[in-house]
Amino acid sequence: MINHPIPPYLLPPHQPRRRHPFIDFITNTPILAQWEPFMLDRYTGKTDPHEHLKVYITHVALYTSQDAVFCKAFPTTLMGPALEWFTTLPPYSIDNFDVLSHMFSTHFAGSRLHQTTTISLLGIRQEQGEPLRVFIDHFSKAALRTPHLNQEMILQCMVLTLQPGPFTNNVYLHPLASMHKVKLRAADYVRMEEMQTLPTNFCNDYATTTANPTPQPPRPDTRPREPRQARFTRYASLTVARSRIFDEALQADLIPPPRKTTTPLNADMTKYCRYHRNHGHTTEDCKALQDNHPSRSRHPSQSDHKRRAHDPRHDRRPT
Repeated sequence: MINHPIPPYLLPPHQPRRRHPFIDFITNTPILAQWEPFMLDRYTGKTDPHEHLKVYITHVALYTSQDAVFCKAFPTTLMGPALEWFTTLPPYSIDNFDVLSHMFSTHFAGSRLHQTTTISLLGIRQEQGEPLRVFIDHFSKAALRTPHLNQEMILQCMVLTLQPGPFTNNVYLHPLASMHKVKLRAADYVRMEEMQTLPTNFCNDYATTTANPTPQPPRPDTRPREPRQARFTRYASLTVARSRIFDEALQADLIPPPRKTTTPLNADMTKYCRYHRNHGHTTEDCKALQDNHPSRSRHPSQSDHKRRAHDPRHDRRPT
């Protein structure tokens, strides 16, 4: 093993400049014929370097156990800043994969994920009302991120963070030796816990549905409507079309803009009223427009004479 890289200026004149950090043994080792390219995302320096090393070692171990192949194929998994870092390594500085992986993980240590400790693992406590399934899943993921923990320490931490209950009492009475057995035993209590909540959830959903029933849309009125009756007995004849007078009255603000009304069922769709803006009758035959028309002139009917006779204002005489 060479501890100090050979400076480029000390190389023999006839030897070309070395463009990689490997020793000759690694350089002369051929890649296997059945070698498959690295299909996963290349490392750029932004994620955990230890995670990348685990994925890379798992992939290469499928084809070979030669240390030289591990070193020679590793640069093909890099890109961007990570590949730039590799190209700046001095020649003859890498003679085995342990050295390469150590230099790699040290250089990109700032991208490593935060690892939990035993103290932080004890801080993960089951909250009041938290389902056992959710807590076991959360605790197991945190334990995997905690290095240098054996199964006994993990089980002791988990028992201390559980809420008092049937599962906790069972673990105290019958201690388990691994997290796998803990999950197997917890599966029965998780099933029992979920079955106990089914009646409560059903009652709550039923009460909510009963208290707030789904509003039903109003049913359309299918009863036939009688045609509108004339308000007055007689109307003066017009010399121009009623629709023309209607347009001029709207422009002069003599009548308020009419509201749009819905078209009655079984209405004659060939007839359109511009006053009501619906179908069923024409503008010329519209009774409401005849009653509200500004140019309306009518003859007094018998009911008008009766109202005028009972009006005290008509009895006044000048004094």
